[in-house]
Amino acid sequence: CYVRDNGIGIDPAYHERIFEVFERLKDVEVEGTGVGRAIVQKIVVTHNGRVVIGTSAAGGASIQLTFPQGDS
Repeated sequence: CYVRDNGIGIDPAYHERIFEVFERLKDVEVEGTGVGRAIVQKIVVTHNGRVVIGTSAAGGASIQLTFPQGDS
């Protein structure tokens, strides 16, 4: 599962830092607190999944969530 946007992107140096609660990387006036990202990461990691951040040179970012395949 992934989410992609066409915003300002995320500098690779901050890919881990954005999952800290209430973390802001720039003084940009946007809604939200950053708590949602921290909660999503906690859920994914709790279920042995991974969160992968991608950034485009043209701008924007993507967040990919992967989970191990379960026993079916």
